[in-house]
Amino acid sequence: MASRGTLLNRPVWRIPATAAPRERHGEPGSQAPGLPRTGSPSGSGRQRPLPMAGARLAAIASEDIGRTALGVFRHPELIGETVSIAGAHHTGAEIAGLFTAALGEKVVYRPASLDEYRASGAFAADEVANMFAYYVQAADTFTGDRDLDAVRALNPGLQSLPDWLAQHAKEVVR
Repeated sequence: MASRGTLLNRPVWRIPATAAPRERHGEPGSQAPGLPRTGSPSGSGRQRPLPMAGARLAAIASEDIGRTALGVFRHPELIGETVSIAGAHHTGAEIAGLFTAALGEKVVYRPASLDEYRASGAFAADEVANMFAYYVQAADTFTGDRDLDAVRALNPGLQSLPDWLAQHAKEVVR
């Protein structure tokens, strides 16, 4: 879990908005930053195109970052060490399944190519595509450096994505 370097790396439970720019800033019909309703084969449901292929995404609820940092500070043996944190490692399909269960509405993960995502018109599409390129190319390291049992030892109340969704699902979809 630990190596020399920076104290915390902190991915969060965050799914980048994919609404078109004209729909991003609270204009009528806006669905960002939640899960946009798109033309699925059945004509209903929500689709989440992300360029993460089958890689696992290391994620953590933002409110767990501070609690986990407190856990780190309580362990002086970690001074000068890198403590990489996550609450879970999920694939896009797993995340869609968890959102489906929490929302009671079908959410489909659609793998997108990096070029497709960059051309999507999504907010910060180039930056998000670069982030996901790293997640995919370094998936074993990115998730492997985040030992979930060790993080849970630092923060016994660490939330899983289903736990977080139970509290916040209604905020995700507007």
